[in-house]
Amino acid sequence: MDVTQAQGPVSEGLAGIVAGTTKISSVGEKELGLTYRGYDIGDLSRHASFEEVAFLLIEGRLPTPQEFAAFRGELAVARAWPAPIAGSLEQIPAVASAMDVLRTGASMLGASTRSRGPAPPFACSAPCRRS
Repeated sequence: MDVTQAQGPVSEGLAGIVAGTTKISSVGEKELGLTYRGYDIGDLSRHASFEEVAFLLIEGRLPTPQEFAAFRGELAVARAWPAPIAGSLEQIPAVASAMDVLRTGASMLGASTRSRGPAPPFACSAPCRRS
């Protein structure tokens, strides 16, 4: 017995189906592949840094040199591990898998930020900049 007969017709994909709308990215519009805020992803990958693309996604435009320097500074502050968590992660045996260490660090970070009250300013400042 043919599987398609047992389960009904097989769809040829989602052509013509709108799964959602966004101004942040597009796929296949205007004969282009993936775009972020109108920029071709290939161009961005060749000419922009991760931080520049993050700024583009959040702010809707590429940063000026001054904005870029300030944004990189904000990111550097936000990526620091709290000392107690860093110390605990250093105690994990070296044979542990990277995913186990990452999961443990993420769990510890989540637990520690909930108990400290409001999130640090950067946690809201970047996404909330656009009003």
